[in-house]
Amino acid sequence: MLGFIPAKSDFIVVMLCRQPCSHEVKNADWNPSEWKPLINERILLDWLLKVPSDAASERACQITVSQINRLEERWKEDPTATLEDLDYIEYDIGPEKVLVQYIDAEQYK
Repeated sequence: MLGFIPAKSDFIVVMLCRQPCSHEVKNADWNPSEWKPLINERILLDWLLKVPSDAASERACQITVSQINRLEERWKEDPTATLEDLDYIEYDIGPEKVLVQYIDAEQYK
């Protein structure tokens, strides 16, 4: 269980790996008995991660793991790429193969 120990100063927070680690802290500014979890009822604490507004939640789109992986690969070449850019990736498939014989002029075209 991830947690933290608040320091006497308001600007410092000590992050710990697990609750058993809290007894190893030997600092006058930190009291291990004040250890608190970072996750409460399956939600990260609000000071750690801002909860999106209803409007932001409505604007959010569902993406698949495949899209996430493709976007991360795209970011290696273009860090400013967005999810919309995945639809416009041009694949270099090369020219069509030349046939020895065509059925009609439309196929040749």
